[in-house]
Amino acid sequence: MPRYLKSIIILSLVCLSAVNAQNQTLQVPFPKITADSLLTMELPKQMFPDHWPGDMTYSEFNMIRRKLTWKRIFLAAMVPGYIHFYIDRPKWGYSIAVVRGSGYLLIAYALADQARSMDGYTNSLFEIPQTPASLQKRSERNLLLFLSGIGLNMCGFATDLAHGDWTIEAEKTSVLFKYKIQLNREVSID
Repeated sequence: MPRYLKSIIILSLVCLSAVNAQNQTLQVPFPKITADSLLTMELPKQMFPDHWPGDMTYSEFNMIRRKLTWKRIFLAAMVPGYIHFYIDRPKWGYSIAVVRGSGYLLIAYALADQARSMDGYTNSLFEIPQTPASLQKRSERNLLLFLSGIGLNMCGFATDLAHGDWTIEAEKTSVLFKYKIQLNREVSID
């Protein structure tokens, strides 16, 4: 055991020294932000080009810098309506959350009902023994409910992604046109 521990320590020291050497060779200039500049809301000149208009509001600045990254797409797959909450469209976000939430409920109900039907072969409402034909019907209905829930979730996610990306690009374009700013446009998904 001590031999393995010794080799792990040596390997970690070698890796740390390599990372430290890389950090010393890569000197990335980052603008220094002081407490005074934050209080007066004056940001260093290196952060912005000289052609930014002085009358641009903070919300317009946010519209320009919003991007749809892969991290946000992954979060939107897990959190219903995430992209629309990110772009300050809470009505759309709540609508998508309701659609996807109902999809999750359909999936949960179908799975629970299918498990109950296979448990005791009884109808969950009246406790009446079921025939194989009625069990077949119940299984088909649960499959339909399950697939409907998956479809609602997929449609909600696709709406969140497509409409969210379209809104981000439309907001960027309108602000850039308003202030006649020409930027090197890049694809919004990083």
